[in-house]
Amino acid sequence: MTTTVFALTAFVFSAALAGVFWGPTFAYAHAQLPAYQRPMATAIFLCLFNLVGLGLGPAAVGAASDWFASIGVARPLSLALVLMHVCGLWGAWHYWQVMRVIRSDGYVSTCK
Repeated sequence: MTTTVFALTAFVFSAALAGVFWGPTFAYAHAQLPAYQRPMATAIFLCLFNLVGLGLGPAAVGAASDWFASIGVARPLSLALVLMHVCGLWGAWHYWQVMRVIRSDGYVSTCK
């Protein structure tokens, strides 16, 4: 398998899994709120998500890449991007733990 094929395969796999949390997140958030508050909650969540993701994400990758280059790593940008994916796995683990807590508490929505 060539490097290009491997990179494209890894990208497709990553992109396919990138949005699997949206449905459960919005379903849980909407179940906590009355119907008239759901659009505003969604807007605030998306705004904050994009500010953090689009604001801090590229800056963190750039800072990590610069640091790896300063210590002599051969492919600093590649390593920085892999590090960000590892951080994503860490976030997924936390998401999984929250789901287990919600399920164990026998969550039932009270909002209609």
